[in-house]
Amino acid sequence: MNEEDSTFGWYGRSLQTSSFNTNVIHLETHLVSSKLGELKLNAVEPIDVENWVREIQAKKWFSRNGQMTEVRTPASPAYKRRCHGFVRKIFNVAIKHKIIHANPAVGVNLPTIPERRNTSLTDSQLKSLYKCKCRTGSILIFAAETGLRRGELLEVKWSNISEAGLVVVNHKNHNKEDALPLSDIARSVVERQPRLGEWVFCTESGKQLTTRNLNRDVRGLFDRLGFSKETRLHDLRGKFTTDLIAAGVDIKTTQTMARHTDATTTLKYYARTSEEAKIAALDSLKKKRGLEDGGVERGEDNPS
Repeated sequence: MNEEDSTFGWYGRSLQTSSFNTNVIHLETHLVSSKLGELKLNAVEPIDVENWVREIQAKKWFSRNGQMTEVRTPASPAYKRRCHGFVRKIFNVAIKHKIIHANPAVGVNLPTIPERRNTSLTDSQLKSLYKCKCRTGSILIFAAETGLRRGELLEVKWSNISEAGLVVVNHKNHNKEDALPLSDIARSVVERQPRLGEWVFCTESGKQLTTRNLNRDVRGLFDRLGFSKETRLHDLRGKFTTDLIAAGVDIKTTQTMARHTDATTTLKYYARTSEEAKIAALDSLKKKRGLEDGGVERGEDNPS
């Protein structure tokens, strides 16, 4: 192992340093004391990895009578797949150093993650939200008008806003910066914000809002408005995107405004067909065929 690799431990640079703490948890909690962890690298078979993934449990701590108690529960499919990814990288490093020749973590059966269904706010919920005059309400109105993700909201700076619109710093899609036109409502929200620093939405001292700050304030406002516990900040993005589609905006434009890398994401998660849309489609078909007045004469069927 060369000097550069030693900086990053036995697993080398292929394990990203940004996820180092998470990797340590996977290593100490699930791998070291497991049957898989006791095997030599060149003795591991795909079935060993598969059995290890199947047996992974999540460790949680609860306070009971002032004492912290550890409780283990079945891990979610997504968590198990993350653990598997960590082990797969370890074997890749072993292959790189010619300790083994094939990766036993490749091709194993993994638990399926249920398809995520994006939801959106209802029209009545959105109307009640637009009546809010507080700081958090302003942030959510801006989110509803732009479809910004949580991380993008936190990154909005005064320097990003111009007459042309908002330059969105998009960390989700490879730090790409996209220009987004702003509605009159979105601009009015921005104009009402005090200039306390470089951030448009900030704390009272002008510092950047943290994810924890925003989550806490959004949950509190949703509770005061009587929204269900399942309502999420991301539902505003869902409302923005589905309303664009419902308004007849073409998919390519909707994809661009939602800042999706691929139109497939827009179609798969947001282009949901409602019952009202199906009924309207049949009415349009009736008009197209000139049958608005029912113009089909009833006749008798003749089986012969």
